[in-house]
Formats: sequence, C-alpha cells, structure tokens
Amino acid sequence: MNKQFKLLSIGNSFSEDAQRYIYDILVSLGYQDIVVANLYIGGAPLKLHALNASQNNATYTMQIFTHKGYENYLNMSIKDALMNYDFNYVTLQQASHDSGLIETFNGYIEYLISYVKKHFKNKEIKFYYHLTWSYHKDSLHPLFIRYGNDDVIMTIQILDVYQTHIKTVYAWDGIISNLSTIFYAKQTCLKDLLYRDGFHLNYVHGRYLASAMFVSSILEKNVINYEHLYYPQEILDYEFKEIESILNKAYLDPFLSDLK
Repeated sequence: MNKQFKLLSIGNSFSEDAQRYIYDILVSLGYQDIVVANLYIGGAPLKLHALNASQNNATYTMQIFTHKGYENYLNMSIKDALMNYDFNYVTLQQASHDSGLIETFNGYIEYLISYVKKHFKNKEIKFYYHLTWSYHKDSLHPLFIRYGNDDVIMTIQILDVYQTHIKTVYAWDGIISNLSTIFYAKQTCLKDLLYRDGFHLNYVHGRYLASAMFVSSILEKNVINYEHLYYPQEILDYEFKEIESILNKAYLDPFLSDLK
C-alpha cells in the first residue's frame, strides 16, 4: 500500500523551521506519497492570513518538499494551494510575537478553518494547531518585551491562550506542541544548539526536534524511537540520545503540566 502524507501549513518562518526534516523522517518511516508544503510570509500572524484568504491575495511563497526535492512557488494564494494539492492535514499557528496574547486571535482561526473547508475538495481534511516555542532567554527580538523579556513568562502566556481560547474554538484533530519540545530541550546539553538568532531554530538540532514532534503529533505515535528513523548526519550519536529523551518527555507532556 502506498503510504500517503500531505501537509499544508499556513504559517511563517516558524513553520518553515518546523517542516525542514519532515519529508526525510517520513521516507524513513516508509511513506512514499509525500507533500510537505508551507505557505510562507515572514512573521505573518493569523490576522494577515485571514485577510489574505478573504481577498484571495497571492502574496505567499509556497515552500514545498516532494519526491522532486525542495521547490519554491512565488505569488501563491491559500486558495491556489488548496486547489492544486490533495492535502490530508492543515496546520495553523499564530505569529510567535502574538502567540501569548489572546487579543490577537479575534476569530481568525475560525475564519481560516471555514475558508479551507469551503474551498478544499477533501472533506476528510484534518486540522492541527501548532503551538510554537518561546524565545531564547537572552533573545533580542524587538517584541520579546511583550513578555517582559522572559522566556518562561512567554511559555506560560502561550499555554494560557491555548487553554482559554485556542482549544475552545475548534475540535482540533490534534495539537503539535513544539512549545513543549523546545522547553524540555532547553534543560539539556543541547540548550546552546536550539536557536540560530534567539528566536528561529538552529538549522540542524532545533529544526530536527521540531520536525520530529510534528510527525509524531500528526501520526499519533512518538516516532523518535523508531529503529531506522532518519536524522541529519551532523547530529552526533550522544546528541541523538538526548533528542530521544527530549521527545519522549515532550510528546507525553505537550502542555507542560508541572510548569508553575
């Protein structure tokens, strides 16, 4: 049987980070019919995605992994992506700087889900919310001040918004908690290998962790312990053992139950 996995993220640079190794991981799991696509605008919040959908704005770059490799398609709209690929899964996320501020959501999730359902032929489409990570504790992101320049406060506020708003507006098929993944990773020997600029993920270790959580959450099984799982050659054996430990904790505790 041809194992199929077709994913569309309506996102920004954080979904770009999280998707980087999804294709390679899926191939190692035996999938053949794979599409991993990200509708990209840097820093795009849900408000902008909803506006673009309502006006059918062709302002996205679609970053896509298929059997042909990695490609970019310019001047795409959300509707273009939905009409051209038979996706199984759609993920939504808030811009990182808005992710812990409930007032920035304002019905945009509900609108986007309704829009996708209206314009997409696959009625079995599944929707996932991507809880993105908090910044490095010393991040120089100009909007980190919204969280008192404190990564723990940012984490708590993101969780609060999920509990009080995100989980109530739709019966999600699942939650992808890279908030949990990076939180646990910060407590390990990999803590200095997670970010490349204080908010975006390191090109290897950080991105790989996020991709592994993405696949595990959608497949509803923690794939990190799979015997033949792909991981980048730059990751050393002892580092991969640490990654296994991180993912085992994060997958079982997506909402950081012990965080005070």
